[in-house]
Amino acid sequence: MRIGSYSKALVSNDGITVLMLLTLLFTGTQMRLSDIPEALKRGGSHVAFKYLAGAASYIFIFHFFGYKGIFGVGSLAILCALTNNNGSLYMGLMESYGDHADFVARPMFNLNSGPILTLVTIGASGGSIGYQEYITVLLPLCVGILLSNIDEDIRIAAKRGIALVLPIMGFVLGANIDFYKIVEGGFGGVILFIIVIVVTGSVAFIVDRVLLKRPGYGGMATVQIAGAAILSAIFCPFIVQRFAKRFGCPQYEKNFGENPKELVE
Repeated sequence: MRIGSYSKALVSNDGITVLMLLTLLFTGTQMRLSDIPEALKRGGSHVAFKYLAGAASYIFIFHFFGYKGIFGVGSLAILCALTNNNGSLYMGLMESYGDHADFVARPMFNLNSGPILTLVTIGASGGSIGYQEYITVLLPLCVGILLSNIDEDIRIAAKRGIALVLPIMGFVLGANIDFYKIVEGGFGGVILFIIVIVVTGSVAFIVDRVLLKRPGYGGMATVQIAGAAILSAIFCPFIVQRFAKRFGCPQYEKNFGENPKELVE
């Protein structure tokens, strides 16, 4: 794909950035001003508690085991994995299992889809947050909200935009993953995957079930790993499907054929 011109640009970091911008823009076109409080509540709760759990785990592991970490996984790798998420994977799963509020909560996950919170945790950024990065997240979102609230036809035309962008984004992300680096990582990637599932997976599930009074599928969809991205991308959809079937979801009947007992009662 890196033969030049358009194909090379597509699989570059700039290509990923453009697709992220389109995702935020299309998300904004499906949001009404009345959606914002619920988006902040759902997305913000998951981002905050996932970060707190990840930062606390890193501080504990670093204090007792130093940079070497545990089970052959470095403490810095654990911090990066526990405090980050894959908003695109979340979006794809919410297309299948979630409701409108889950959909519009997507922009909140951009707050920890990157190194900023990780750097703040270890003090490498001096405790300051690059506000420009957050402006670039909010700008396309706000433009989408503005356009769709001005003209309802824009909302209708852009409704399937996310569904078109996500497969392309998956392709581009995959094109930038070096399979040999995954093999070199060895068993450490598996251990890292397990740590993330146990630590932040548990926290996300509790936040969704207890704090937000939701079935739990949304919390499990926020579980993602930087160092073990392939494993999480493969297994996370199956985990979300299991929780959606066990505890229910807005699109339960579409996916499983009947209403869950819990929702019927």
